[in-house]
Amino acid sequence: MIFFILLILIIIFLIVGFIYFYQKNLKTIDQLTDKFDQTQQQNLDAIVDQLADLKLAGSSLVNFQNDKTIYHQQKKEITMLQTQLINASEKNASFRVISAWNQLKQINANLVSQSSALDQSVQGLRQLFDSVQQNQVSLKQAQEELARLQNNLTQQSTILGAPVASLQQLLDDISQMFEQAIEKINQGDALAADQDLQQINQHLQKYRQQFTAVQERLVIDYSEQIEELQSAEKKMQVAGIRLGDPQIETELQKIKQLIIEMNQELANLQLDQFDNKNQQIKKLIDYLYERITDEWRAKRKVQKSQTIIGNFIRHAEKQNHVLKQKINQLLEEYVVHDEERQTVNFNSQKLGQIKGDYQEQLKLIREEHAIFSQVWQQLQSFNQQLQEIEQQQIKVEQNLDGLTHGKEVAEANYHSFVMKLSQLKRQIAVLRLNGTSKSYHDDLQMVQKEVQTVGDMLTQVPVDVEELTKQLFVTQEDLNNFDQITQQLIADVQITGRLLQYANRYVNTVPEVRQAADAAQADYDQQFDYQTALETISNALEKVEPGSAQRIIDLYHEDHS
Repeated sequence: MIFFILLILIIIFLIVGFIYFYQKNLKTIDQLTDKFDQTQQQNLDAIVDQLADLKLAGSSLVNFQNDKTIYHQQKKEITMLQTQLINASEKNASFRVISAWNQLKQINANLVSQSSALDQSVQGLRQLFDSVQQNQVSLKQAQEELARLQNNLTQQSTILGAPVASLQQLLDDISQMFEQAIEKINQGDALAADQDLQQINQHLQKYRQQFTAVQERLVIDYSEQIEELQSAEKKMQVAGIRLGDPQIETELQKIKQLIIEMNQELANLQLDQFDNKNQQIKKLIDYLYERITDEWRAKRKVQKSQTIIGNFIRHAEKQNHVLKQKINQLLEEYVVHDEERQTVNFNSQKLGQIKGDYQEQLKLIREEHAIFSQVWQQLQSFNQQLQEIEQQQIKVEQNLDGLTHGKEVAEANYHSFVMKLSQLKRQIAVLRLNGTSKSYHDDLQMVQKEVQTVGDMLTQVPVDVEELTKQLFVTQEDLNNFDQITQQLIADVQITGRLLQYANRYVNTVPEVRQAADAAQADYDQQFDYQTALETISNALEKVEPGSAQRIIDLYHEDHS
């Protein structure tokens, strides 16, 4: 039973395989038939016969023979493959499907190889045939274009001038290339002739570009600019305006030489060199125009500024003279520092130098030897220096005015010091004290001495205002400190008196308070140490009645705030 089933399965498998390969072979036969039909369409027998009738030579003949041989050989091979395809089709129809399948596979591989070789030979034959056909047309068109260009050059030779010879040489070179191409066409070397004709067309295109470039550059002309610059030079001479080196005429000679060289470059068709020369000429001309314009502008600026600078110099000289006189006057009463005198003397020398240089520039203008751009730079320099001198003069004048003002301020401060010191003395005298401490007495003597020093410095001749000002600061600071010490002394005296009066309520009942009161009174009357007396009695009261002493102290400060 199992054997019977296996046998049935094998039979089914064989039937299915047979049907698969049979159908696959039919499909492959149809595909190969289509490919053979496409190959038959590449029938170039007529073209091959026409090319064979031509007298080919050179590389054209070699390529034709090779392509023709390959063409016929591949056609023959493909015909044999068609016969094999018929045989394989018959095998498949007679159910020899495996044999047919193997043969079809081999036919397909061979057909691919043969078709590729056939395509290459067909392409080469077509290219050769097209070259033969096109060469005559291209030759005629190129000859007509050469004749047109030659005629155009002849007609415009007068306008073109020097470049005609170089352009004619280009056409002559192209004409010789025609002779080579015609010779190859006559010899039957169509491919080589085609290459020559392509080169001829490239040279014709290059010639047209060169011709157009020459025409564009022929319009470049600098005669008007040169004439205008020459006219400008004459106008400048009439106006008394000069240029620094290089002069206009020197630059114009250089420009004219560059124009000669530039035109020669154009005649030789060296267009890049022509353009470089042209740029040089443009820059030189633009530079000349710029220099001329700058000189005219500089002249107007100089004419407008020279009077202003002259007045500025005279004003600075006058101001310097005033400062010298003021210094001499002040020297009789004040100490004038060397810095102010040196500044004034240095400015006198500087003004003399500026004035001399200024007069030299005016002389150049009168004699028409001035280069106004340089004169303008000089005037700007004079103006800058004069402004610096003016600022220095203002500073010196302020310092000199500060001497008299400083003395006036010092006198006012001195009187203020004297009044303040008298006021403090009266405040102490009012207290009717038995005396004051040694330190307080020393402070008073120091302040009195400093005030006296200020008074002595004010009466000295000449007055040194700078040193006097320094002494004022020192005296003012010490007087302020002495005022604070005095006010503290007055407060200690008055508060101590109030605390001693308040302590009387405890003197008979509290021995410690009585003892402290006696000690404080001794410091007050005998040692004149009012601060210690205050501390002694306030500490005793605070122990007996906390807060009482501080309350009295606060009330005092409230009353005197």
